[in-house]
Amino acid sequence: MGTAFIAAKKPTKIRVPALRFQGPVYERLIRPFQERRWEDMDEEYLVEGPTGTGKSVALGALYKTAMRMYPGCNLLVMRRVKADLAGSFMQMWEEEVLDPTDPWDSWMLDRGTGTIPSHRSRITYEYPNGSKLWCLGMNQWARFKSKAFDMIWCMEMTEFDEEQIEGLHTRLRARLNSPFGQKMLFGDVNPEYPQHWANRRADAKTPDGEPVSVRIKTTLRDNPGYFDRKKGQFTELGLDYLERLKKRIRDPSRRQRYIDGVWAAATGQILPWEPHRNEFDGRVVARPGKMWAIEMKRTHALLGDRVELIGFGASYDWGDVHAGALQVWGLDKQGRQYLVEEVYHSKRPPRWWADWAVRLWEKYGLQFIVCDNAAKDSIHHFNERLEEKGGARARIAIPCDKRSGHLEKNNLEVLRDLFCDQADGMPGIFASKNSLAHAPDLDLPLRRFTDEIPGYVYAEFDPSRRSGRAEDRPDRRCVDDGLDACTYFRVQLLGGRGLVTKIPEIKEAIDPYELIRRFKTGIAA
Repeated sequence: MGTAFIAAKKPTKIRVPALRFQGPVYERLIRPFQERRWEDMDEEYLVEGPTGTGKSVALGALYKTAMRMYPGCNLLVMRRVKADLAGSFMQMWEEEVLDPTDPWDSWMLDRGTGTIPSHRSRITYEYPNGSKLWCLGMNQWARFKSKAFDMIWCMEMTEFDEEQIEGLHTRLRARLNSPFGQKMLFGDVNPEYPQHWANRRADAKTPDGEPVSVRIKTTLRDNPGYFDRKKGQFTELGLDYLERLKKRIRDPSRRQRYIDGVWAAATGQILPWEPHRNEFDGRVVARPGKMWAIEMKRTHALLGDRVELIGFGASYDWGDVHAGALQVWGLDKQGRQYLVEEVYHSKRPPRWWADWAVRLWEKYGLQFIVCDNAAKDSIHHFNERLEEKGGARARIAIPCDKRSGHLEKNNLEVLRDLFCDQADGMPGIFASKNSLAHAPDLDLPLRRFTDEIPGYVYAEFDPSRRSGRAEDRPDRRCVDDGLDACTYFRVQLLGGRGLVTKIPEIKEAIDPYELIRRFKTGIAA
């Protein structure tokens, strides 16, 4: 049936150009691909811009072009969770990219059966020439990790981790008897905070000096429905869309992201964090007879090639539906702390966390694990499992000292003083770029400690509060599981909650040697 259909109704030309396009996605992706100008194309692209610029429709047209040009090709479109494709890609593909008057497009929808599968059950779209478009989520990795694809499109690239993107490049492989033009991986994004890995990746260079990911910026002027290039003005539809956004989006940073397409920091971000300063790419090395060290893969702008550590401790914040965070911190002679490894996961029982505690204790020789007071079951399981391995001497899990009660303002004081530049101009905290000890938890919107920092913002002014100002506390909607664990570690070094609440203004005035003394004794003060 398929062969007869092709012979009788094969179109004489690709119908994608019937769609209207303008702007950089058309000029730098669709047109060069149609003209087979492979020397003008790259292997990875980041297509960025606010909602409404036509990114998805243009990339969908590129996919349609490839499926027509290359019989038997294998293309993949994905999101973090497959179900999210139903209301985004699949609806757009069927309503805006496919042409109902085109016999091939009509056949693609129902394969000639007259029955169109639901978006929820559908996994592929196929053309009569054998080309296939797969619709999958990263939560279905086991279903496609052995497949080879010619193009991969990551919708909402900010939902993914960089490690996942690098892993997907291994799926871009040549297949026997299936020639293809330029193999590509690309993602479309609505800009978020400047430190996001997707933004940094587009600024990075390969060892040959080439961009790791080529950035394509789009604006609302690139949507032909919103902007008439011949007249040089927005259409009535475009003006209405802009007016509604400007009326309803009040936050300045969100206006920059959603209207201007700028990678903007969240308004009221509490903690200073710059990846090129605060993050390092290195490995922890145990040196017999000498201090432990972090050896950098590349010379760090502030830390150089090596950092010597006096030892390791850990902190733990309990979480079930929300993330639980178990962090391993190294401490140097200046009292700075370095996040070298972390477990950041939801929906795991206490014994699962206890197994991780034992694993990290054996690896780093942890001197203590300071835990959230609410994690009494975890503390019990930690010590029970540690005693099984190392005897009574390994009973090192302790509750965070909160003798004076949980005062959120004091948490802020501790964190702000830790994150700010110290007397010598260097931050008090650093984190490994590769700190995550396991595969990312796809059920969580944030996957690690450093993901929390850009969104940790001050609460807006609340007139119902009797005292205090807007900046006295963080917004309660902020994700702060990893930041809580970080706070427990620092509070313990500073002498416990009892000491912290008695210090009116916490400075890094406590002698570093005093911090080291407390650290080496295990349980501070």
